[in-house]
Amino acid sequence: MLKHIKNFLTRKEERKEKEVEKLKDGVSITEVKQSNLVVYSCNGCGSEIWPPKQERYACNECSNFDLCSECYRKEMILINGTQEEKDKLVSGESNNGIKYEPVRHYDPSPLPHQLTLENETQFQLVYSLRGNSTFETMEKSFKYFKNRPCLGIRERLGEDNVLSERYKWLTYGEVYEKSLTLAKALTNFIERRDFISIYMDNCLEWYFTDFASLWAGLIVVPLHHASNSFNLLEILWNSESKCIVCSGESFKNLIELYDQLTEQDKLEKPIVLKLIVHKEDLFDQSLVDRLPSGVEFKTFNEMIKIGESLSQAKYEFVPVGPNDLSSVTYTSGSTGVPKGVMKLDSIFNLLIVNSYVQFPNAVYSYNTLSHSQRLSDWRYIYMGGRVAIYSGDMNLLFEDLALVRPHSFWAVPRFWNLLFTQFKSDLKQYMFENPQLDERTATLYCYKGIRKLLGDRINNLVTGGAPTANEVLKFMSDCWKDINISNSYGLTEVSGVCIDGYISDEVEFKIEPVPSFGYYPTDLPHPRGELVVKSSTMSAGYYKNTQLTSESFEGGWFKTGDVVELIGVRKVKIIDRIKHAFKLANGEFVTPEPLENNFVSLCINQIFIYGNSLKTFLVAIVKPSQDCLKQLGLQDIPIDQLIENPTLKSKLLSEINKISKEKKLANYEIPKIITIDFTEWTIDNKLITGSGKFNRGELYKFYKIKINNMFDIIDKIQQGLRNNNNNNNNDNINNNDNNNNNESNKDNFENYIKSILNLDGRIEDNNFNLENLSFIQIGGDSLGAVKLSSLLKEKENIDISPSTILNQNFNLSSLSKLINEKESNQSIVEDFKENFKINWNEEMILDEDIKKSIDQIKNAQPSSTPSSSKSTPSQSSSSPPPSLNSNNIGQNAFHMKSIFITGVTGYLGTFLLFNLLEDKSIGIERIYCLVRNVKNEEEGFKLIERIFEKSCINGMNEKIREKVIPVCGDLSKPFFGVSTETFKMLSLAVDMVIHNGAIVNMAYPYANMKSTNVTSTRDILRLCTTGRASFKKLVYVSTVGVFFGNGDEKIDESTAPSTFFLDHGNGYNQTKLISDILVREAASYGLPTMIFRPGTIFSHTQSGFNNQNDSIGLIIKGILGSSSYPTKKDYSSGDLNLSPVDWVSSSMVSLIKHLPFWCNNTKIYHMVNDNRLSLDLLCQYINKEKQLEEINYFDWIDAQLNSSNNPLYSIKHLFKKNDRFPIGSQSIKNPKTIKDLESIGELQCQPISDSTVINYVKYLISNNLIQTINK
Repeated sequence: MLKHIKNFLTRKEERKEKEVEKLKDGVSITEVKQSNLVVYSCNGCGSEIWPPKQERYACNECSNFDLCSECYRKEMILINGTQEEKDKLVSGESNNGIKYEPVRHYDPSPLPHQLTLENETQFQLVYSLRGNSTFETMEKSFKYFKNRPCLGIRERLGEDNVLSERYKWLTYGEVYEKSLTLAKALTNFIERRDFISIYMDNCLEWYFTDFASLWAGLIVVPLHHASNSFNLLEILWNSESKCIVCSGESFKNLIELYDQLTEQDKLEKPIVLKLIVHKEDLFDQSLVDRLPSGVEFKTFNEMIKIGESLSQAKYEFVPVGPNDLSSVTYTSGSTGVPKGVMKLDSIFNLLIVNSYVQFPNAVYSYNTLSHSQRLSDWRYIYMGGRVAIYSGDMNLLFEDLALVRPHSFWAVPRFWNLLFTQFKSDLKQYMFENPQLDERTATLYCYKGIRKLLGDRINNLVTGGAPTANEVLKFMSDCWKDINISNSYGLTEVSGVCIDGYISDEVEFKIEPVPSFGYYPTDLPHPRGELVVKSSTMSAGYYKNTQLTSESFEGGWFKTGDVVELIGVRKVKIIDRIKHAFKLANGEFVTPEPLENNFVSLCINQIFIYGNSLKTFLVAIVKPSQDCLKQLGLQDIPIDQLIENPTLKSKLLSEINKISKEKKLANYEIPKIITIDFTEWTIDNKLITGSGKFNRGELYKFYKIKINNMFDIIDKIQQGLRNNNNNNNNDNINNNDNNNNNESNKDNFENYIKSILNLDGRIEDNNFNLENLSFIQIGGDSLGAVKLSSLLKEKENIDISPSTILNQNFNLSSLSKLINEKESNQSIVEDFKENFKINWNEEMILDEDIKKSIDQIKNAQPSSTPSSSKSTPSQSSSSPPPSLNSNNIGQNAFHMKSIFITGVTGYLGTFLLFNLLEDKSIGIERIYCLVRNVKNEEEGFKLIERIFEKSCINGMNEKIREKVIPVCGDLSKPFFGVSTETFKMLSLAVDMVIHNGAIVNMAYPYANMKSTNVTSTRDILRLCTTGRASFKKLVYVSTVGVFFGNGDEKIDESTAPSTFFLDHGNGYNQTKLISDILVREAASYGLPTMIFRPGTIFSHTQSGFNNQNDSIGLIIKGILGSSSYPTKKDYSSGDLNLSPVDWVSSSMVSLIKHLPFWCNNTKIYHMVNDNRLSLDLLCQYINKEKQLEEINYFDWIDAQLNSSNNPLYSIKHLFKKNDRFPIGSQSIKNPKTIKDLESIGELQCQPISDSTVINYVKYLISNNLIQTINK
């Protein structure tokens, strides 16, 4: 900010130097330069004003409105003069015969507007008002702005205490004098550097006390007016406050605290108050009589009278030292005992002076002054702004705002959620009443109504204090266009940290891992972890609490407790709060606040989500909105009847389901059962903290019974599943009873499925429409499908495979029928398989348009085959890469100048890109990289750079920026998610395509992966055969998994993958085989092609980085986690074919760039290791780095599969109950690959060495990727 101001003043100076040398009223241009003055124009007569030689009077309502001294004099005559003076002025008699017209003010505030003498600009005041202490800074402001309005209130008039329709303003001078008077009085009762607590709602007396404490050198403890007795005791005891200034309401709480104190409390946590100042003149004497002896009681006005009677204070008012305490602000206590955040005077002063506000600027003070509102108000007062204090009733908030018409306004997300909900309700109603209007017109009309709520001169809006939903932020920016809207994030301990996600320049930060949550700075696509910060305005720690200080403050850094995702340069997104998050029994971590923000809608007014480590699901307390009740015609129904109303509950659950799908929430993030409640959550009932956040501890206590009841409902259903109701050995159960029990079990089971999949929280209702939902659409995953498949087999003897459950075409109504129609369940499965049976012959047919395009290119080049044709190099190898929007991209003749590659964010793809960037022999100029989940090229760059860093590839950012062009797309979408223009550009610009991208999931069926793995291949073939008059070379990355149907036959590069057993392969291998066939078919027509079929890709030989989630990676993690391995004599097989990723990628690039290998249309390479590694030898290598115990094979398997948290649990279906190790059976050879590699001086894959394995183990251990497994 200060840098910006300096630049502004410098530009002013430069403009003045261009002025011709002249005199104005005796002021030379040289004097102007030396004085750093700014020239103004009078809004009355238009003349120039050159302060300070000429007086400038600024309007306190209109922006950029100034009057010269003469116009000001005339305006004052019209306002304060006699009628005769006014008449003479208007007639021109006293104005040289010129009739005078009053100056027009353009702000609609009631006239007359106040004008004050101003000698400096707001920018200049940033420097001139800055003091070496808070005392000096604020004293300068009060004296300089003595005539400006400072604090405003709505007075209560008459015997009925009716609120005035206008705000009454006290000037800076009045506030200063009254605070000095109070400061003198305070010195008669307490000593300099004593603590003083302020315990009341926002009011004039608060500000007087706050500033009086500054002059008297007292340490301020701002208290929330609704602080409960527990917090109050802890704060008064911890701070040793000697004085407390309170309102009548808070005084009652103070007396209750005194009454509740036990003798032990008085010994362990003594309260040392000497003086209580009561805000109101009227008070309850009976309460005063209950005060302990030695505590004096005075009203606020009595203190003012005492101060007025004193000629001087007991001690001189001087600034405190820079390292002296200015205030101790206590956290809200929502997570435990309040902690006193210490602010030194130098820090508080810095927070104030490092600010700038425009003039005029009115703000509204309604949030508690015990938190950030206090600092915000001090900043505005420092810069001459004015603060309107709310009327004491939140129901009058919008009435107050209409009178104040603030220039700036900030609120917590709950406020903006309220406005957003109101807007949606208004829009719905307005469109219903005006059906002829389109939605845009109606939206603009409703925006206008919402804007009026905050007044007509807002130029700055701020949300903060808690996460704000993206849709709410969008609503704010759409409603209030062309003004500054900020989403701020800060903490009491460090003040401001970031705005709109961007961390402030003055804040240092780092991201530290949170292993218990599974967050690491190495996460992809973005680093994640706890945000740790350091700044010059950071607190010195917690007052008299060394333990908590040492836990949160370490080495000059503060641990925020917030988990963030680094999504850009110095840009973060808060995704978790460590203290509020919890882990479910299934191992998933949940942070409730972001979820709650998602679910607040037109139907849901407020929602509290809860879960714990003993349960696998979430429950929620939901308060419906009035709009929801009106929609259902329930607005007049008594609340006690609404709580169990099935129609209302159904509506709320439908809303939750709808939002869950829109937000693409994971299944475990969706509440499985809800309870309706109509309690208003407020600060007064302690369900909301002073800073406007949910008081989660108190909310749980308040709803504990209801929460437990919801858990009990699900538990009973699950218990019903565990009970064996089909016990035919029980002679006391006849056949009829068995039938009833079976029916009951089916009902329970159906309800259980509906509950765990969140199809309908109404456990008793079995009529939910499941026609259009599949298991995977509502968040089901492969592990869930395996569990459900096992459960169906065990409980209902229904044999259905996990892949069928996961199939996106298998809707849940079919799953429901399986349970209800047991006698025909097998036919239901068979009918589904028949209806969605894949016609493999059709899948293998190459598209006619692709074949036609190949023929056209061949016919256009009759003189030479496409694969052997050569073209001239491009004219300039140093030309910059074209952007994706380029419309005039010339054809590169040299076939390796420009490459398009997919899958660069995957394991192999990252190293392929690395080797391409490192290669200098073929002159690659640009590499277009398809990147998913990014909005623009810059985000693509950042993602690739982070993946390189995570993959232990360093120092490549410059080369990435030089040669890579990120292409925003998605392989699962038509034409891999790029626009028609981008597809056309690529078809013209690219010489070679490397298609490496795919979904790799061994549980998903073919249907789920077809679009990404097969359809994208067809579109890649289209890319290679369109745009140019010549072919683009295609490199397709397949897999040796395509040989799943070849059995035990000898397999090498000449072996054709069998299609005989296509129905029996997993979805991944099926999709890769079909794509393999399509590519070979296109090659047979003439498309120059190389097909690479990797086997199991192992870790990097040097860095140890590896894809730890493939089967080999999981096995090694299982070995390390259990510190054991199976005895070789107990199992067969187990010979592993492992190829290091650096060998695979470098060998592929070496083969790709060798032109003679492209002479034939199709080259097939098997990227496998001819030197197998036995599991036993692998374990011996591991044992060199980490000691392992050799145990029985079956005991080892049992230990690996005894918990769903263990690495191998996700592939437990591979471990059959026999002595055959499930990995390493098929033998794949690669003689042609070895021959071609040797011909160009490259080595075949070498045996896996102990150093390679040890490097991998070191990588896993150093990155905390090993989970202990109990044997």
